[in-house]
Amino acid sequence: IYTQWSAMEKPRNGAVWLDVPEVQSQLADGRMLSVKVNLQLRNRDDPNVLEGHEPALKAMIEQVGTTMTRTDIKGREGVQRYGQAIQQAINGYLKDQHIDERVKMVAFNELVLLP
Repeated sequence: IYTQWSAMEKPRNGAVWLDVPEVQSQLADGRMLSVKVNLQLRNRDDPNVLEGHEPALKAMIEQVGTTMTRTDIKGREGVQRYGQAIQQAINGYLKDQHIDERVKMVAFNELVLLP
């Protein structure tokens, strides 16, 4: 599976995005997945609030991948479910850190199943 910008919607002017560096995750079925996401944030000040949380954001993305299989992320609906799971995991982490939910949407720059 490879997708270029497989978001639920395309970026709009004025939207605030946070680029998360590439993450590799082992899926539940043993396959390796490389993923690069952009997080659409709710407010302009959110990137500053999330500064310093990048290792945790990457860990959340990796952890969500371990709960999925190749079949789970197949097709547009599968990619959307994967993005929603990442969004929920990150917002849950932020809530645990006493930070309001910040992630509005997850957009995939890359989603590659590795050989």
